[in-house]
Amino acid sequence: MDIKDIGEAVKFYAKQKGTTVTEIARNTGLGKPTLYRLQTEPESVKLGSLFKILESLELEFQILPKYPAIEVKAV
Repeated sequence: MDIKDIGEAVKFYAKQKGTTVTEIARNTGLGKPTLYRLQTEPESVKLGSLFKILESLELEFQILPKYPAIEVKAV
């Protein structure tokens, strides 16, 4: 996942829930410009703001290994 995909994912799930930018802004206390920047300049959005947005959409942030673990057996 690229950082630019985060904004698209948030937009997708907001649309699925029928949640508008105005509602997210009201629920998080963030300004609409912050929400729009998540789609256009995601690297400029503070991590705390991202967590507020995810919480308002009932989403969670997960950190996973990029590549699956490879099991090595002793010879």
